[in-house]
Amino acid sequence: MSIPGPYGFEKQSAVRYFGEHGSFTYEAAIQLFPDNVTNFRHHGSVEEIVDFLMNDTEAVGVIPMENSNTKLVGDSADALMSGQLEIIGEAKMPITLDLMGFAFATDEVREAHSHHKALRQAYHFLKDRGIKPVESGSTSQAVREIVEKEIPHIAAIGSGKLAMRHSAKGLRVIAGDIADERHNSTRFLVVRWRDITDMIELRDLGLSDMTEVRATALVTPRAKTSTAFTGLFDDNDIRHVITESRPVSGHEGFFGHRVFLVEMRTQKRHLARLGRDKRLSKVIQHLDVVGVYPPATMLQ
Repeated sequence: MSIPGPYGFEKQSAVRYFGEHGSFTYEAAIQLFPDNVTNFRHHGSVEEIVDFLMNDTEAVGVIPMENSNTKLVGDSADALMSGQLEIIGEAKMPITLDLMGFAFATDEVREAHSHHKALRQAYHFLKDRGIKPVESGSTSQAVREIVEKEIPHIAAIGSGKLAMRHSAKGLRVIAGDIADERHNSTRFLVVRWRDITDMIELRDLGLSDMTEVRATALVTPRAKTSTAFTGLFDDNDIRHVITESRPVSGHEGFFGHRVFLVEMRTQKRHLARLGRDKRLSKVIQHLDVVGVYPPATMLQ
């Protein structure tokens, strides 16, 4: 039986998230699906999540999409570009990066392990203190690895909540809130496996529906540039951002056709109007909508 959650999502048979227990994606997932904690499973990559969702169409995945400072998460963009996932929601969560380890001061630390995005966000902090950045699969993986080693001069960057979890072993926060930019947040997507035959038709959304929504689509224009369709979106009052693009299969050359991942913010009626616009088929060869969902949920 489906149980509505606090953010409008339903209770799922399984929730898959990127990173290990205690990762930032885990923190987002546990707020979005508090009734599913016993059905949580972690994965070391977005690709692994996609593979699992393909075999369990009742499950959902929570993946990081974009950080306010380091921008797009490439693996998540790749997964969306494949057209295999449907987006059913998004959430934003403030991110605080802490330096954790067994040392008592930062001048004792020689290496800091973390996900490459977190290392970039703390670039100046590490550089100014002569700390060598070492990449790990995720922030939570980095914490687990340094707990196993217990070497004082090796630290990890991630959520300070992980230090509390391993406090019995002596792990502590050496320095808090070390990101170069203080206003740091990450946007997460809630996704599920997509039945390619179940297409989302914009024209069916309702011309009188003024509900504010987000939508994501894969757009292949007939021309070789995005300018061919951006004007059409503007004319239909659709605010949009081109997040990523890839060459169309068989047209990989520099001047070849491309498919664009476009994220939109508008009302349902404007999307419906776009779907009915007679110019659509003239400028767009293929429009594949991979999700129409509510505005981002703000997490803590």
